[in-house]
Amino acid sequence: MTDSIKQGVTVEEQMQFGEDEWIEIDDGFPVRTENMAAAGYLHILIIEIIYEILKKFVDANNLGRVHSDGLTYNLSVDEDGHVIKSRIPDVSFIRRANLKQFDYTKPYPGFPDLAVEVVSPTESAEDLQGKIIDYHTAGTE
Repeated sequence: MTDSIKQGVTVEEQMQFGEDEWIEIDDGFPVRTENMAAAGYLHILIIEIIYEILKKFVDANNLGRVHSDGLTYNLSVDEDGHVIKSRIPDVSFIRRANLKQFDYTKPYPGFPDLAVEVVSPTESAEDLQGKIIDYHTAGTE
């Protein structure tokens, strides 16, 4: 389930959401996702294992950066600076060649090269399919 807030959020407004409010933006509407607010131990354990395996490989081969749960990717921003689509994957990877210069206090302006979503028991197949489509549309392989 989602709880809509308001449409047409700028990156600056996006940054005003509290740190404990993990909010993605879908078609210009900020959406608070229940799954993001609280996770069970197994969910976090799976995220940590995937992160550790990927990070070890990526670091050993100087491939880029692996990020754990919590980094927001602004997948689409309109010409007026309103965020159209943002996602927060459980684990993500950005190739060294794709790392951008940007304000590190703000969400990443683009897409991850790899996005890992650990499915929660309450997450629907439709929600997961929507995330996959969003990542692929933005450029994630």
